[in-house]
Amino acid sequence: MQAFSMRCDGMTWAQIGAALHYDASTVYKDLHRVMESPPSVSIYPRIADYMQKSCNGSVSVFAEKIHVSAYRLRRGLIY
Repeated sequence: MQAFSMRCDGMTWAQIGAALHYDASTVYKDLHRVMESPPSVSIYPRIADYMQKSCNGSVSVFAEKIHVSAYRLRRGLIY
């Protein structure tokens, strides 16, 4: 969730990686892998809460902030 939040704040993959002590490509791949994997029950309330507070509850706005397609994000959140 921290990487999502950092990305929404406008940080680049390299900046996120440096802050979390990971390679930028690892952060990018992990974030996208999480969106494509079956959901963890504990992560959805946190993502939903963030979207409600920071994106007016809009998946499209959240997707735009983290620079992924809304379709891909919705698909990841549904499974």
